[in-house]
Amino acid sequence: SRSSAASDVYKRQVLMDRSADLVAVLLGIMKSGSAYIPLDPSFPKERLQYIIEHSNVSGIIGDAVYKELLNASSTFIDAKELLAAKNTGEVLKEITPQDSAYIIYTSGSTGNPKGVEIGHKSLFNFLSSMIQRPEIKNTDTLFSVTTISFDISILELFAPLLAGATLHVASKETLSNPSEIMNALQKVKPSVLQATPSFYQMLFNDGWQGDKALKILCGGDAVSYTHLRAHETPEHL
Repeated sequence: SRSSAASDVYKRQVLMDRSADLVAVLLGIMKSGSAYIPLDPSFPKERLQYIIEHSNVSGIIGDAVYKELLNASSTFIDAKELLAAKNTGEVLKEITPQDSAYIIYTSGSTGNPKGVEIGHKSLFNFLSSMIQRPEIKNTDTLFSVTTISFDISILELFAPLLAGATLHVASKETLSNPSEIMNALQKVKPSVLQATPSFYQMLFNDGWQGDKALKILCGGDAVSYTHLRAHETPEHL
């Protein structure tokens, strides 16, 4: 990876709500030989505006409802219209391992966010290793909860597809309420869930009892030993 705005890379920013359409757009951008820059609509407008201006993109692909959200001079492309467009049969450029897959902007905790460019080689190596261990099988269903503006979202969105598994993208409405999340987990019955310790703690605080059939991946923050002990079942003590 390289820390830069990647001015020599053809880029498209993506400003969409969580959905299957979002995943299709991200895949399409990478397949075309471009790199995507994720913009989470729930993030502060000032942060989104900074990323747009700093990355110097030629176009934004987004949900029509967000067209007027930002003061951007870039061309706005309606994601629905793009996905409904006919295939022109255009031959796409061959993608090399060195080509950029996406550009993620850091949290900016020590100043303004910085764009970090991730190549296809790094992306593929990471996804391949995660599919092998902790293992994602073609019979699995992964329940995706992480914002696309966080780097670990690539595991949730792309590893299941690479493994031939099923991907369920939780909507922003579902993720806004822990009770709705638990209802969705009960309905979807996923076999893999990746999230931060605070996400799981939120569910436990709302009465979630866990699921022995669910493979839990946890990272992104410190895990409290006290919390682990509090939620261990007797056979694990």
